Amino acid sequence: MKRRGGSGKPRKRRAVGGKPRKVPTARASIADLQRQLDQRTRDRDEALEQRAATAEILSLISNSPTDTQPVFKTMLAKAVELCGASFGAMWLVDGEGCRTAAMHGDLPRAFVEQWRSGTLHLPKADIPMVRAIRSRKTVHTQDMRKERAYLQGDPLAVSSADIGGIRTLVTVPMLKGGRSSRCDRDLPQGNSALHC
Repeated sequence: MKRRGGSGKPRKRRAVGGKPRKVPTARASIADLQRQLDQRTRDRDEALEQRAATAEILSLISNSPTDTQPVFKTMLAKAVELCGASFGAMWLVDGEGCRTAAMHGDLPRAFVEQWRSGTLHLPKADIPMVRAIRSRKTVHTQDMRKERAYLQGDPLAVSSADIGGIRTLVTVPMLKGGRSSRCDRDLPQGNSALHC
């Protein structure tokens, strides 16, 4: 039977919305899923490394509650390892100055001797360590020799670049109780900075 006004041929159906939908290929979906899986695997592995490092440090703290030196050395070694850095230094605020709490990695002997534990440094406000502690934020230095502290002859900045061979630097503040300083030379007691 013929429909009214029809040619007798079946009608073509139109896609809703005008254009036909593009169906994703299985290959593209598999590749996307693989990328997601790889990223999540990397995230998990990094979290496990951090958790293991934290557990080791907490164990060390509980085993030697009065001797802080092994704790600082382990904290620094784990931070250097997690960052993939070749060396690092941990500085503690001491009054208006800073003292080395620990050093780790391949640093020249002359640099280590100059800044060994006990050497007090009275930093200028422009040094990355002071900026990190005051801002309570990580400071990334692209080239130590272009830093104002280096150009003004700050002993730590000059020694870091010229003796230590340090060019790129990441400074992470480790604040006690979240406090930061208020005035130019006043660094908060008990705070520290980690350089990698």
